[in-house]
Amino acid sequence: VAAGRAARWAARLRGGGSAVPGVVALRIDPRFLERTIADLPHGVVAVTGSNGKSTTTHMLTAVLRAHGLRVFTNPSGGNLPQGIASAVLADADASGRLDADVAVLEIDEAYGVALSALLTPRTVLLLNIQIDQLNRFHEPDRVVGMLERIAATATEAVVANRDDAHVNAIAAHTARAGRAAVDWFGVSEELLGDSKHGLASAPRFGSEDPAPVHVVAGVEAVALSARDAVFRLASGDLPVTLP
Repeated sequence: VAAGRAARWAARLRGGGSAVPGVVALRIDPRFLERTIADLPHGVVAVTGSNGKSTTTHMLTAVLRAHGLRVFTNPSGGNLPQGIASAVLADADASGRLDADVAVLEIDEAYGVALSALLTPRTVLLLNIQIDQLNRFHEPDRVVGMLERIAATATEAVVANRDDAHVNAIAAHTARAGRAAVDWFGVSEELLGDSKHGLASAPRFGSEDPAPVHVVAGVEAVALSARDAVFRLASGDLPVTLP
């Protein structure tokens, strides 16, 4: 912790290098993240997918804090191991202890495979799989495999986008295997119909998996206008103003 904080101080003096402290901490102690995060009372929530990770992480963190939980998160969007380690160094005490009940972490699709195996999240939130970063992933099917492996590490629940065919298939497989409970969120057919480009999810070609399952989402977006949205819950419709 001391070495990482020294690197953090030096990097700030030079006006950059926000991930450098995390690199130093992980180089000295490869189990740094496991020791500081994995044993929080309410565990880890891992948020991943092609797009929307930062926004979803920020919103979920705000909701949990509003309910009185102390939340550790990686607010700068540093979703690689060194970025998360740097966020720990900013919040931990001198012994490396975090004053938090739960960690809500945005994790990169590729690095998330190793991170989730290390941190064993209680909940994994799967957003979407889109044709994104082709220079890095080459094809969406590679990302599908990554998210499958991340979802498999959830010890309690997978929260999944019902309307993304790839995510739907991953979560349905999780439910059939009985590894974790699956909760769904989605968008109403009417709202999807009003969207010119839909959800922009990656097409699902040549899969031998069953067709996407049709389920009632626990949370469904039914209206959206600028920052105003309406979400349908079991208890009724909830109007909210998005950040």
